[in-house]
Amino acid sequence: GYITLNPTAVRPGISFRSMEVLNVGTSLPDVLLMITGINLDICKAINKKLNGLTAVPNQGVGTIGTYSGTLTDYPTSSGAVLGASAPELAGIHEGCFNNTGVADYGHYYRVLKPR
Repeated sequence: GYITLNPTAVRPGISFRSMEVLNVGTSLPDVLLMITGINLDICKAINKKLNGLTAVPNQGVGTIGTYSGTLTDYPTSSGAVLGASAPELAGIHEGCFNNTGVADYGHYYRVLKPR
């Protein structure tokens, strides 16, 4: 099987992003793999399997920096910190969240390079 992404999601699909994840690395933005537009039931299953969470936390992210290029040049982040408004995600390298106030779809993330 495969995951069908919500076509109404803002930029649905797979991307590399730059955003600080609270209690992962330093306060510099980390490099993340992000899949946007995931069904919330799938997000809930991902969180339960990976982290024992029973819900999909709401986390505001603003405009997340897009990462591309080499590892010598990092983009700036929006200043939003993953785990700041959803403390259950603090220190979590991989999980799923719902962007507060945007829509009913999830964002899967995995920290590829903590900074």
